[in-house]
Amino acid sequence: MTSYEETLRGGFSPAARAGKPDPQTVASPEAKPAAEGTHWGHRKQCARPQKCGKRAGVRTRLILKPARTALLSILLSNVCSLENKLDCVRLQRTTRRESRDCCVFVFTETWLSDRVPHAAIQLDGLASFRADRDSALWGKTRGGGLCVYINTEWCKNSVLVSSYCSPLVEFMIVRCRPFYLPREFTAVLIISVYIPPGATAKDALFIPPTCELRYERSDTLDLVYTNIPSAYRAEPRPHLGYSDHISVMLIPAYRPLVRQSKPVLKQVRTWPSGAISALQDCFEHTDWQMFREAATYSTTTDLEEYTSSVTSYISKCIDDVTVSKTITTRPNQKPWMTAEVHALLKARDSAFKAGYKAALRKARAKLSNREAKRAHGQSIHSHFRDSGDTRRMWQGIQAITNYRTAPPACDSDASRGSEEDHPSSRLYAELTHGKPLDQQCTA
Repeated sequence: MTSYEETLRGGFSPAARAGKPDPQTVASPEAKPAAEGTHWGHRKQCARPQKCGKRAGVRTRLILKPARTALLSILLSNVCSLENKLDCVRLQRTTRRESRDCCVFVFTETWLSDRVPHAAIQLDGLASFRADRDSALWGKTRGGGLCVYINTEWCKNSVLVSSYCSPLVEFMIVRCRPFYLPREFTAVLIISVYIPPGATAKDALFIPPTCELRYERSDTLDLVYTNIPSAYRAEPRPHLGYSDHISVMLIPAYRPLVRQSKPVLKQVRTWPSGAISALQDCFEHTDWQMFREAATYSTTTDLEEYTSSVTSYISKCIDDVTVSKTITTRPNQKPWMTAEVHALLKARDSAFKAGYKAALRKARAKLSNREAKRAHGQSIHSHFRDSGDTRRMWQGIQAITNYRTAPPACDSDASRGSEEDHPSSRLYAELTHGKPLDQQCTA
């Protein structure tokens, strides 16, 4: 074997190890010159080109922040008796990071009964909720049953809402308020449902209206539904013990709204105290006939020039008495987050940073979203008090559904202009009666 071939295989000749050139390699006509800037053999790690950035993907995000994901990670399994598989669950949580960092475990067919105490199924770091099958109702000693485990590193505020058991269906609802949750969500409801083999899904839908179940005809045994499209990516996992169902791992793939779109800067106009009265006084002392005379040529009045001059004057008067501000709106911003709530939040944050415990306690006591939510709810309900006002009702529906329309463009067609003596009569009437200006109207 030549020195060149030995070098390609990762080895070096005795002369190369001693730091001297190999005469066979130098004299051999088959030896190929090394490219400029390259060195034969292994390079040090510091000399290797390093890639910039970091790895992406839902699995990488779940590993980096297992307890601060946008949505919870779920492991679903039909265990067929939970008692003899608790050791398997403990082993997986000890040896596998995915199981250790999983937020919620949902187990069906636990086969638990009153003879199994709650302390016997407890797992370290997990809060358990169970709904056993009623043996008196079914007439069987074992079968059915549901159990949900909540990882305490993800959520400590979890409570059992309700449970139901019948020969047609068994379900259990658990409500969670985790430490971290995107602003567009208030809470997480986990509904575990088990339909026995003897019952059909259509019969199982005829249950008390405690929850709403959705069913699709499919050959899949374990189904998972969510009200957020494309929120999860499902992957199969091995059986738990000798269970006849494989496990399903749901990896969250949802991106919060604040990351889906950028904040938007908006120009808003505020009406300080006394602005309405000042604008009313300005309009009362305005000679409106002057605008008509300026747009009249011989016996013809140019409606386009007339309306343009009047509306420009109205806009100028409104700009004089109002204040324009630039605000930042985000897609996950709640509608009841008013200026007063933002001021209370700033006061709380400043007291926390300064370390004033008394001021922080006082700011927390004042900071309550109940009043803001109640005021927002009353403003929505006010749109539906008069059933004859369809315009107000549509505004209420748009506020509930968060529907936004583009601002109407001004029509330059002069034939559509108002033929009244005072084109600003509507705005003038609103100012005369002292009504708030929710929008600016032009002739």
